[in-house]
Amino acid sequence: MSKKQYFTVPGTNHSHKNKLEAYVASQLKQFDCQIIESVDDFKTHVAAVVARANRAHPRCKPTAMIGHHGATTNKVVVVGLSGFSVWSVNIYQVAGTLTGAYDGAIRVPEKGEDAEQLTLL
Repeated sequence: MSKKQYFTVPGTNHSHKNKLEAYVASQLKQFDCQIIESVDDFKTHVAAVVARANRAHPRCKPTAMIGHHGATTNKVVVVGLSGFSVWSVNIYQVAGTLTGAYDGAIRVPEKGEDAEQLTLL
């Protein structure tokens, strides 16, 4: 049985109000459009980044991470000074594996050739 994989899609973000918010957004930007193996581990890592950033910028109002769990999607939001999202990402389960059957590379079909389509739930 193959492991579940999840795909992170950037959400709506607002402009940064202080150095802390800019730092958090720059640290978490690397997780936009990534394949992850565990939603819980991802949330734990984001919470650790937020805590480390809050300690590094003690004069700024602390940011906070909020995790939402829905039926078809998860969402992780980091809110800042104004209560708006500094960084957010939606997490969708991948319907199939993007690496298993394709050995890490997705072949592009030739013109006129039937193709297999990969979808996200």
